[in-house]
Amino acid sequence: MAEVLNCIITHAKCFDDKLRAYCILIFSLGGQKQLVKAIEMGLDVLERLGEKFPTNPDAKDGMTEVLKTRRMLEGQTLGTLIGKVIKDRRVLTIMEILESLALYSYYGKPEYIPLFACRMIQLSLRHGWCSFTTFGYALYSLALSTYNDLKGAERYGKLALDIMKHTNAWYPHCRVNAVIYGFVFLRCNHLQLCLEPLAKAYRDCVKIGDSEWLVANASLFATLSFQCGKELSSVEIFLNEAEENAKKWKTTTGFHNTRPLYQAILNLMGKANQPTLLEGEAISFTKEISNERGREMVQTTSRLQLYQMRVAY
Repeated sequence: MAEVLNCIITHAKCFDDKLRAYCILIFSLGGQKQLVKAIEMGLDVLERLGEKFPTNPDAKDGMTEVLKTRRMLEGQTLGTLIGKVIKDRRVLTIMEILESLALYSYYGKPEYIPLFACRMIQLSLRHGWCSFTTFGYALYSLALSTYNDLKGAERYGKLALDIMKHTNAWYPHCRVNAVIYGFVFLRCNHLQLCLEPLAKAYRDCVKIGDSEWLVANASLFATLSFQCGKELSSVEIFLNEAEENAKKWKTTTGFHNTRPLYQAILNLMGKANQPTLLEGEAISFTKEISNERGREMVQTTSRLQLYQMRVAY
């Protein structure tokens, strides 16, 4: 496939003719765990489309964009937010790329998430609503929560749900639920209340073949189930089922993040030779910790350290 896409990119007469090929190549890199390459290519394409981002953003960059977006949202109502529809194909493509890069950034470069969230909202305020807008507000609520604005995070999380309801846009909930119930609402609601929306999003991802978000929802549901004290054997069974579904679609980029949890469950169930070490059938802490640093998979690295501490304790 890469050869065909590169052929299109090489021989197409103008950038707009190359755009779809670039998008597919970005999504392909993301699906192959080449997240840094996917993000870099995505940022390059976005810059050529007029949407530039800093090379090494920090918390200050994110806060600046959050404050700018907050000012732009002042006085807006649900009606004004969805009253106009985006028709510009370039803007739609930008929104699509931003949505995918947000997922890849979560695994590898989370410092970009507030920037992508705010840009999606800003574009929607200027050009109108599209299906990606709903995810943008969910992502914006996540960005607010990272800066401990839990009241604002809950407000915009609920707004994302309201937009889905009023626009009858069904498919975005597979992605919106992952962000809202997997990261935002659990900070202001009981964890148990977040389980069913994630389970529903996972089941619907299986039905429609949304492989990347199937993995994301499965990972979040399993993690919350563990945190809620669900029976360990049931979480183990769910993870096995989810991994089989992921393999059908040949997408396991994010599923690797569940390996530390899976091994911790095996340890706690007495299925590991060394109960206090995250070493066994699912993963080897010693090998993975060095490999992940090289691939910049920060989420997997943090999970390795978290669950190693838990089984050691």
